[in-house]
Amino acid sequence: MSAAPETARRVHLVAHFPGVNSTTVWSDPASGSHIDFESFRRFAQTAERGRFDYVFLAEGLRVREHGGRIHDLDVAGRPATLAILTAMASVTRSIGVVGTLSSTFNEPVELARQLATIDHLSGGRVGWNVVTSPDAFHGGNFRRGGFLPYAERYTRAEEFVELAKELWDSWEAGAILADRAAGRFVDPERVRRVVHRGPQFDVSATSTVPRSPQGYPVIVQAGDSPAGRDFAAANAEIIFSRHTGFADGQRFYRDVKGRLPAAGRTEESLLILPGATFALGDTDAEARERSREIALAQTSPQTAIAWVEAIWGRELPGLDPDGALPAQEPGDGEQRQGQVSTRVEDRVVRAEQLRDRARREGLTLRELVAAETAQHTLVGSPETVAAEIDRYVRERASDGFVLVPHITPGGLDEFVDRVVPLLQERGVFRTDYAADPVTGAAPTLRRTLGLPTPPRPRTEVRRVHVSDPLAKPLLDDLEREYDARYGVEVFGEPASTELARYPAEAFAEPHGGAFLVLLRDGEPISGGAFMRHSDDTAEFKRIWTRPDHRGRGVAKVVLTELEREAARLGYSRVYLTTGPRQPEAVALYLGHGYTPLFDPALPADEVGVHPFEKPLAPVGAAGATAQEAAA
Repeated sequence: MSAAPETARRVHLVAHFPGVNSTTVWSDPASGSHIDFESFRRFAQTAERGRFDYVFLAEGLRVREHGGRIHDLDVAGRPATLAILTAMASVTRSIGVVGTLSSTFNEPVELARQLATIDHLSGGRVGWNVVTSPDAFHGGNFRRGGFLPYAERYTRAEEFVELAKELWDSWEAGAILADRAAGRFVDPERVRRVVHRGPQFDVSATSTVPRSPQGYPVIVQAGDSPAGRDFAAANAEIIFSRHTGFADGQRFYRDVKGRLPAAGRTEESLLILPGATFALGDTDAEARERSREIALAQTSPQTAIAWVEAIWGRELPGLDPDGALPAQEPGDGEQRQGQVSTRVEDRVVRAEQLRDRARREGLTLRELVAAETAQHTLVGSPETVAAEIDRYVRERASDGFVLVPHITPGGLDEFVDRVVPLLQERGVFRTDYAADPVTGAAPTLRRTLGLPTPPRPRTEVRRVHVSDPLAKPLLDDLEREYDARYGVEVFGEPASTELARYPAEAFAEPHGGAFLVLLRDGEPISGGAFMRHSDDTAEFKRIWTRPDHRGRGVAKVVLTELEREAARLGYSRVYLTTGPRQPEAVALYLGHGYTPLFDPALPADEVGVHPFEKPLAPVGAAGATAQEAAA
């Protein structure tokens, strides 16, 4: 077969290691353990032999229950994700490892640390499938029950991911010095403490590990609600989708990718990979027959009865799996705990839909359940399946597939041996992993996926005039906050007019002053100003940070830059005052070497203003302080 044209879209393939559930035919003689390390080793190495992008692990936080009892088809196969990721990474070289971990019941500092650690150990091959956990049944394991309403689950997830990224980004480039001669390993000024005050998390932490080789783990997400789609457009780099039908997949693809521009993202920055089961045969007819046999094996008699009881919301004793659906009307009990797919809005309507399909297609109860739950996505000869995968990707119904075999650990072998070579012949799938072109090291997961390494937040300090547009957002925030905090109570006029009382030129260099703005990725987030107080003293008039960036150390950066600028202009001393009810400002100055000209033991509200002073070191010839020039 001729190679695909250069415009062909590349296929991404993921290997899903399934747990013990109705997907897995655990009773098949070829099926192995879902606990033994050997199963994970063989599965991961087979996927790597097939040049898959990554191995994927789902996670169940609790064994499912049916009718108040342990669901016996779901007892095994739920070991802890992080341990398995580490184990699989240790026996592979290039393939990624991605695990599912809940943002509802984990804590961001600890989980960010664990994921960053595995990302380092694996050479940057880790991904995190961010999920929200839905109910009190799962929450019972965490002493929280159903502590989050549905609407708040994604609010927590969004804040969780944002905080994790802050931690992963908190070690700046060059933070590790490893200077044996000077005896310095880390530059403390380049390791930022993350202080986060949000509705879900109140955290003050310093990351214990530096940034990983790929920046931070790839973010995967599987939610399908409108909130889930918005979350994915803003945060995810891969969506594990349930939209496996071609037309349905195209609609989902257009919907989610259409949300990306509003988040400042391009189509290529997010991959959509639906889950897919498969059945192969030498011919399409043979594959269809094999698919039917697998589906019935996946739907054992007890599985079929349990599924119908979960839909009907009641126990159905004496039900024949090879007979008709129950004549009884549904109840209102919750038979299944821990499985979202069996929840229904209206049991009566759903039961009638199932009865209608069974009558129309002449299906027994078990055949109906197999048709509803065990239909395979990719069925045909290897040539047919390869062509269908190519069609989905080429016509934007997906960017590839997450393949879920029905046998563990050998269920992937046939696909790797028979379908992957055909995709490679088409020129739409890699023949080998692309090593780092400079070091020759194995690729990071981001490199394998074609995703960019997240840039470190770009920070710069810029001198501006008070009338500059970059200063306006900061001055507006200052005005709103000070008017709300003080009003006319202290100053006898709106507090925001304080800067306005001085001519703008007072904060310009020719007149001995400066107005600095701190930009993060081009956005003004903090600023400060000083003016001439006396021949040798600069008076700092105001340092403030926009509310959504507070607690992240940016005020300290601005203060340091103001001191450098004052020293450059020839000042040897800084004088400043803070107003009442500003304990955070007092703490900033005390922690930055300023001497209080008041009794710091007094409660903040008992002092009208808080004066401080600090000597400045003279600058060196190149514009640095003398100490910096010497260093």
